[in-house]
Amino acid sequence: MSLELRGVTVTVPDGDGIRTLLDAVDLAVAPGEVVALTGASGSGKSTLLAVAGLLRRPEAGEVVLAGTPTSGLGGRARTKLRGRTVGVVYQSANLFPSLTAIEQLEVVAHVQGRLDADARRRARGLLADLGLAERAGRLPHHLSGGERQRVGLARALMAEPRVLLADEPTASLDPRLADDVADLLAGQARDRDLATLVVTHDEAPLRHADRRIELDGGALRAVTAAGSTAR
Repeated sequence: MSLELRGVTVTVPDGDGIRTLLDAVDLAVAPGEVVALTGASGSGKSTLLAVAGLLRRPEAGEVVLAGTPTSGLGGRARTKLRGRTVGVVYQSANLFPSLTAIEQLEVVAHVQGRLDADARRRARGLLADLGLAERAGRLPHHLSGGERQRVGLARALMAEPRVLLADEPTASLDPRLADDVADLLAGQARDRDLATLVVTHDEAPLRHADRRIELDGGALRAVTAAGSTAR
C-alpha cells in the first residue's frame, strides 16, 4: 500500500473535555486507487487529510507512506518524506498570482533543487497532458477556474509523488467543469499509480472514485457510491 493509517486517533479540546475526531481509524489506499472521503462539516475530514499528509501528528496510531512508518520520524525527516511522496490539490488551486502556469510547476523543482532541463521538459509535458500546453505562459488571472485547477493538479504531480491528496478540488467549479476536473484527476491518479484520497461534498468526485468512505463520529464506514463511473 502507498498510504496506510493504522489505529490513528486525534482529539481536540471541547469545552471542559475533549472531542475525538479520529477514533482508532484504519485506512489503506492502494496505488492507482481513488478513494472519496465524505462526512458532515466538522467531522474531521480535513484533520484526516492533514494526518495522512504528515502535517499533523496523531495522538496515537501510525501513518505509513510509501512503505515508510512515520511515527518515529523527526520534523525534518517528515518534511523530506512529505516533499518526495505527497502531492496536494487544493480547493482554490492556491496558485502564485505573479507566476505563469509553467512557472507554478518549475518552482516545485526549484524548491527540490532540481530545476534543470529535464524538470522544465517534465513541467511542459504535464501541462500538455492536462490540455494546458497553450496556456503555459498565462498568469492565473488569465486562466479560467477549471484551467487553474488543472494547473494545481499538474503542480501536485510535478514532484512525482506516490500519494495524492485532494481537498474539495471541485467545490469552486460549476457542475460541468467539476466533472471534467474530477475525471482528469482520477485518470491521472490511475495512470500514474497514485494512492489518491479526495475529500469532497460534491457529486463529481464520487462518480469517478473507486470507492467512497464516510467519516462519522470519529469512525470510517464504507458507502456504496451509486452511479460511479470508476473502473
